[in-house]
Amino acid sequence: MERKIIAAWIVGWLVYMAAMAVTVYDGLLSLICQPFVGVLFATIAVLVSGVASLVFLIPRIWDGWCQAWFLAPGLIVASILLFCFGPQWGLGQEFPHPETGDPVIVLNPDVAIGGYLAIVFAVLNWPETKSLRRG
Repeated sequence: MERKIIAAWIVGWLVYMAAMAVTVYDGLLSLICQPFVGVLFATIAVLVSGVASLVFLIPRIWDGWCQAWFLAPGLIVASILLFCFGPQWGLGQEFPHPETGDPVIVLNPDVAIGGYLAIVFAVLNWPETKSLRRG
C-alpha cells in the first residue's frame, strides 16, 4: 500500500506541475515556488483520495473494483482527455487574459479539480490481483 501512496503522490505532483506549466508559468519565480505548491496540492489530493478510498475497506466493493480492472485506467484516460479537449467540448469557462484583457476559454475549474482527483484516486486504488491482495 505504501508504494501506491507514493505513486499517487508522485503522479499528483507531476500532473500539478504540467498544469502549472500550461497555465500560470511565469519564468524563474514559478520554477522556484510552484514545486512547493505542487507538494501541498499533491498531499491534499492523496489525503482526499485516501478518505474516499475508505469505501474499499468493504471486501465486496474492493473485489468488484478489482474485477472491473478497466475502471482505474479508464478514469485516468478520461481525465487526460478532459484536460486536453474539455474546453472544445463545452466544458470551458471564459476568463479575461490578465495582460491583454482578451477573453480566453479555459477548462472549467470544477472539471479540472475533479479530473485531477480522479487520476490520483485511480493510482492510489490501482486494482490488484487476488494473489497480491493483503489480508
